[in-house]
Amino acid sequence: VRDAAFSPNGRYVAWTSGVSVKFFNLALGTRFVLTAKGVVISLAFSPNGGLLTTVTRHSVAMNRNQDFVRTWSMADGSLVHTFREVGAMPFSASQTGRYIACRTMQGGTTIWDSNNGGRPNINTGPISTFDDRYVVFGPAELVATWTTRTVSVRRLDAANSPLWTIDLADEVKALWIDPHEQYLVTATDASLQVWTVAGERPVSTVEPG
Repeated sequence: VRDAAFSPNGRYVAWTSGVSVKFFNLALGTRFVLTAKGVVISLAFSPNGGLLTTVTRHSVAMNRNQDFVRTWSMADGSLVHTFREVGAMPFSASQTGRYIACRTMQGGTTIWDSNNGGRPNINTGPISTFDDRYVVFGPAELVATWTTRTVSVRRLDAANSPLWTIDLADEVKALWIDPHEQYLVTATDASLQVWTVAGERPVSTVEPG
């Protein structure tokens, strides 16, 4: 097994070990298979469970691979969108699955917008590209990105231009955006800090212990 994931509603477990994704319905005990058009190297459900995203790898030339990021409907297994990416690594999706973030082999991050009127397509380029290695989507319009000690808050409609950027004293281990997109929480080995999305100073600091 190369990769596996639970659906957010706990109904399915999905896994892959080749060119297909296999699903097991935990409630009904049934299985079904999705053929993913290439060797699947990673997969994930959108937070609302409506879409499955796969990264598939294709050999296109001597010592050269082409990766594709595809989203599939969990309602009927149909292909929804296709994005061409080179060296795609672990990724995350926005709440609805409209935005997909991929970490590239070059160490940066790309964000793709799958809103094309519901037709399968191939997009030749992402809407945003930046150097940060980690991405957390808010439930609506915000996305937070970080690498080591630097955190940026961005709007999805203009993700290349951060609303603000902060440098922390310690390495960031995790990050969360609250459901109302008013606060941001950063976690380091030293503390948890709560920030307002509109500002660049913490409103609260909690030390572990």
